[in-house]
Amino acid sequence: VEESLDYFQAFLTTIAEIDMNYPAIRETVQVSKETGFTAYDAVYLDLARLENLPLATLDKTLRGGAAKAGVSAF
Repeated sequence: VEESLDYFQAFLTTIAEIDMNYPAIRETVQVSKETGFTAYDAVYLDLARLENLPLATLDKTLRGGAAKAGVSAF
């Protein structure tokens, strides 16, 4: 995992254009570990929170996480 994170971090800082307002890949993995969500779900939830938008999901667990994070879901 650490090797992959190093690779992605290097890729993002040297090749890809990224919006620095969003968390780094390591932070996403940490949120994923803390919540039990997949990294994808952790990013999806955080994006909704940062953009102050409701989360669109049918996943009951993700809806519960959204509620705990103060993000509305539909």
